[in-house]
Amino acid sequence: MLETQLCTRCMRCVKMCPSNALKKEDYPDALTDKKACSSYSAELNKRYISPCGICIKVCPIGKDRELYNRDDDAIYIDEDLFPEHHKAWKHVRSYGGKKL
Repeated sequence: MLETQLCTRCMRCVKMCPSNALKKEDYPDALTDKKACSSYSAELNKRYISPCGICIKVCPIGKDRELYNRDDDAIYIDEDLFPEHHKAWKHVRSYGGKKL
């Protein structure tokens, strides 16, 4: 099986992308808008925030999550179940490592 065949077309990556680098109209056949993605990552980097990677984190097929024991994607998606995580992530994306 090819990696491209793993997509289940759930559109979580499209819905969660803060830079709109993935377009609903072209999903999943189009490539990520690398300019939008890299511009957003550069903006985060200027604020000393690690690269975004939300698209990878919310992907239900994401193999990288196995490595970090993050198989339950609800932690990334459901703000009601994990409000403290989402508050912290929103803060880090907005302000970097400054204290809450």
